[in-house]
Parts: sequence; C-alpha cells; structure tokens
Amino acid sequence: MSTGTTRLMGKVKSWPSWMVMGLVVVVLLTVGATRDNGPLTQSDRIDAISRRVACPTCDGESVYVSRASAAESIRNQIARDVAAGRLTDDEIIANIAASFQAAVVDVLCAKTLRAATQSGARGVVLGGGVAANSLLRSEMQRRGSEAGVRVSLPSRAMCTDNAAMIAAAAWHRLRSDGPMDLDCGAYPNLKLSEVPRGESR
Repeated sequence: MSTGTTRLMGKVKSWPSWMVMGLVVVVLLTVGATRDNGPLTQSDRIDAISRRVACPTCDGESVYVSRASAAESIRNQIARDVAAGRLTDDEIIANIAASFQAAVVDVLCAKTLRAATQSGARGVVLGGGVAANSLLRSEMQRRGSEAGVRVSLPSRAMCTDNAAMIAAAAWHRLRSDGPMDLDCGAYPNLKLSEVPRGESR
C-alpha cells in the first residue's frame, strides 16, 4: 500500500471521532442558546422582581431604582419572600400589590369614618374611580355598620372620572338653586362655593 493511500485511510478512520466531536459542539451550542437565562442567584432574582414593581410614592420609578422609604420596605419584603423560596416571582408581586391595597383601604376607611363620627354625619357616599374597588366597598360597609354610619355605594358603572361625586353635587345644587341656563359655559376648575346662588353662568 502506498504512503498516500495509508494517509488517506488514516484520515477516513479518524472521521467518526471528528464527527462525534462536531456533534457534541453543536449540541452544547444549541443547549446554551436555548437555556433559560433567567436569574439564578437570590440577589439576581430580587433585582429582577424589584425592576417589575413600581414604587407607590415615587412617580412611577421602580423599587429597584427608587431610594424612598416605601421602595426600601418593598425591596426588603421581596428579599424575604425570595429567601423563603415558596413563591414564584408573579406570586411575590401579587402579594405586594395585595398588601399595598389593604394598607390604603385601611387608611381610607379609618379616616373617612372618623371624620363622619366627629362631624356627626349619619352617612358617607363613596365616589370616584376608587369606589369601584371591591375591598374598599366591602370594608367601608362593614366598618360603617360597626360605627353606626350609613355607607352609600354607587354602582360600578358610575365610578369613573368622579361621575358619582359630580352627580351628587349637581343634585344638591339643583335643589337649592334650580337649573342653570343651557348656554352656560364649562368651568372645569370652578369650585362649588364660587358659584353664587341663583346665578347662571
């Protein structure tokens, strides 16, 4: 067998090993390209979740960016939830939203009913978009009943753009002053107290 033939046979015999090596490289590259590149460490996961949560007192900044006390408190809660290892990222965010909602509802109910009690009001009316919130509606009714204050709730269809409050104010104005002329102008910033009784605008 000639020297050239021997070399050729040696190359042919080495092809399977080269093919196997090439196949391994392709598989590794494919796995690397398709592998989930999500956060792997607790610190990375905390940062990723923090970037998704807006600070409620910081003009829309994420709690990752903001240095406000509220943002710091939320970051600490995220860190505790991540360390516990029981919740997904979405569940952690949902729990934070629920906690914030509960805190806001608690303050609104407490202050509203305290003001009603101190002023001697027999009832309160919820109005505006926030009056569509289910937790606020149920809590205000429950606490109002306990405090002896009647709570009136508009239908959810009337809880947009302060429609219920404007309608209630207009009803009282109509009863006390009568109707205004149909050609009256629109004054979006006009306070009710600035409209003299009986005067059309």
